[in-house]
Parts: sequence; structure tokens; C-alpha cells
Amino acid sequence: MIPARKVLIAAALVALSLFAPPALSEPPTPPPAQKFIDAVGRSVDLPAHVERVIPAGPPAVVLVYALAPEKLLGLLESWTESRRAFVPEAYRGLPVLPRLTRAPSDADLALLRGQTADLIVDYGDIGKAYAASAERAQAALGVPSILLEGRMAETPEVLHSLGVILEKKERGDELAALAEHVLERLHPASSIDPERRVAVYLGRGPEGLLAVRPGGLLSEPIEAAGGRNVTPEGPGAFAQLNVAEAAALHPAVVILEDPSAADGPLSKALDPKTVILVDRGGPFGSMEAPPSINRLIGALALAAILHPDLAPPDPRFMRALRENFFGPLPKEAPLDPLERAR
Repeated sequence: MIPARKVLIAAALVALSLFAPPALSEPPTPPPAQKFIDAVGRSVDLPAHVERVIPAGPPAVVLVYALAPEKLLGLLESWTESRRAFVPEAYRGLPVLPRLTRAPSDADLALLRGQTADLIVDYGDIGKAYAASAERAQAALGVPSILLEGRMAETPEVLHSLGVILEKKERGDELAALAEHVLERLHPASSIDPERRVAVYLGRGPEGLLAVRPGGLLSEPIEAAGGRNVTPEGPGAFAQLNVAEAAALHPAVVILEDPSAADGPLSKALDPKTVILVDRGGPFGSMEAPPSINRLIGALALAAILHPDLAPPDPRFMRALRENFFGPLPKEAPLDPLERAR
């Protein structure tokens, strides 16, 4: 027989357990951070979930917009009127943010701190200046900042990697496979002998006289399409020319970023046989404005013009490429982003 005293003690303990406050549960363990090695070898701790992204420079705007536009906190330049037509209503009102790849002011940094971002992405040139910029941005905002390689050949890997980081792996892999296919289509033209390359001039600005220099990311679509950039080499990405200097380069093909330049003094000064193209890409330029994954579109369009035997025009694929990257084309938009003005 169990002694009565022990029964009473057991009953009291049961009663206490019934009325005692519930034990405090352990706080949920946050998901582990991701470790990422960026294009300049920086080891960056990334949050497990990335919902809000600050683009450090214009090429990063294009990259994030293609992968996950809903996570893009803003633009670095307002949509132009002609390119706004390519943008879904939900993203036409994105705010313009300060650009971190330039020297942001204290007011700029304060504005960006208010965005409560999870990640800063820079994409493009990976020189020392941009690596230092990524470090400064990370320290100033307390937000992890990564720098991704902007060379066209690296586009599939970049899309795959950032797709994983943004929890858009399926989307990233889809676009990576598409980019790989474009590079394969470009290979016959991009690998031709120097003597078969066509002389090409690419100019920005309302007069088309801010010429893209060869050798950098901005000129890559020309070389990938089997062209030869006729602008002289030199410091910086651009050369500011006058009309006589640009005409003296004797390009066979001129590509103008600004449609108004097609009717300007440069066009009149060129040889009448010169082919003049206007970049009608959207929502971003197709050649290099800005120099991001959109360059694949421009390179393929240009290759079909320079070397149709090596890169035959394929309107159906061009539509699929443009719409997979950036969404449905407006009804009035030309299918080919490089429109012939002459």
C-alpha cells in the first residue's frame, strides 16, 4: 500500500502542474546565413531570405529586374517615355534611388538606410574602384553588398547564382539556359577572323557623338556580333568626338542610342552607303544602355545584320528572347531592337 502522505504529495504536484504557467518556448532559430564569394573574392554573409534589393549601378537594375522585379527597391534613372511602354504598370512608379557606384552624399546614404534593404547588388566592371565601392556601401549601410562579373561570357553563371540568392532558382536557371543558347548562336560570328569583321561605330547622346571605346563591357556586343569597333582606344569608356572626327572613322555600320541623332549632322556627314541603325530596345537599350544582360539581345540582333550567313535572322527566337528577359513587347514595338534608319 502506498502511504497516504506520498499520495497527497503526488496529488499536489499534479495540481501545481495544471495551474503553473506554460514553459516559455525557445525563440525560433533564424535561418543560417549564406556565405557567398563574389567576383572579386570577397566573402559576404548573405541573409537566408532576400526580399528587398538595392542596385548599386544601372547594370544591376537590369539584372535584378529580369530575375525578380518585385524585389527591386528602385531605379537609378527614371524610365524614358519611349521605354515606359515596355514596363508593366506595377513597376512604372519605382522610385529613383541614389547611385552607390558614385560618391553618395550623407543625405543619399540616409535615404538608402530608410529602405531597409536585405542586399546590395552591383554588376558589371569588377575593377578595384568597384570593389572598393562595394566595401564602402556595405560598411555605410550595414547591408551585405556583392559584386558580380559583367562580361557577357559569364552571364549564364551570374543568372544562376543570383537566382539562387534571390530564391528564384527556377527563374535564374531558365534565363541562364537562354543566355547560354544566345552565346552559342553568337559563336560563329564572334570567332571570325579579324579581316572579316565589319567596321562599327556606337554612339550615345542626341548627336551620337559620345562614342563607345573598344575593349570594355560597353563594346562587347560589337565584338560578339563579328564587328570591329572603329572608335580609337583610350582612357575611359567613351570618347567625345566632333562630327568630322566620327565621320573620318569610316564605319560601315553606325548604331545610335538616341533616335534624334539619326536626323542630325553626323548622319549627313557619313558616307551615303553607311548603314544607320537606331537602338529601339526596351525597357532597356539593347546594345549597352546600360551594359547588362540586355547586351545579349543587341549582340544577336547586330550579328544578324553584319553576318546573316553566320547568325541568320530568327524573328521568332528574338521575340522569345526579349519577352523571356523583360516581359511582353508592346503591340507597336518593332520586333528587331535595331531599327534601320538608313
